[in-house]
Amino acid sequence: MFKLEQWRQKAEAAVDGALKEREADTAATELAATMQRIGELSMEVELLRAKMECSTPLARRRSR
Repeated sequence: MFKLEQWRQKAEAAVDGALKEREADTAATELAATMQRIGELSMEVELLRAKMECSTPLARRRSR
């Protein structure tokens, strides 16, 4: 009976470890996706700023 209790404890420990590892993987995946989105938004901001610097909207308008 003692041996069964040891096996059960080992199994529970293994399950707990696997769940913690899975949670860490999920967090790492979410972090990577967030970092990618931040990079995309940063590039978009840079492009819009460059476009604003080059653009002179009043000079390009033509009267009808």
